[in-house]
Amino acid sequence: MIHSNFTRHRRKPDANQAEVVAALRAAGYAVLDLHRVGEGVPDLLVADERTGHQVLVEIKQDGEFLNVREKEFFQTWPGQKRIVFDAQDAVDKLSDWRKTI
Repeated sequence: MIHSNFTRHRRKPDANQAEVVAALRAAGYAVLDLHRVGEGVPDLLVADERTGHQVLVEIKQDGEFLNVREKEFFQTWPGQKRIVFDAQDAVDKLSDWRKTI
């Protein structure tokens, strides 16, 4: 089970987060920024505005990998999760996810 304590230091969003968020919103998703939560929790909570179904999205730069806490979260959290690398990747992966809900 994942336990989370909000961290007290400021976390910076990924450099490509603003473009990913803008692209997802333009594609009809509601987006909540979670990047400051820490403890391995993904950067975004994204919901399909038509159905309300939700997916957690971790944003990475090309060549980056999940850290230890992120891996633990991805392995143990039962909900939907995706890793994206840029705006187009986010729209494509969430479009594929949307087809399954």
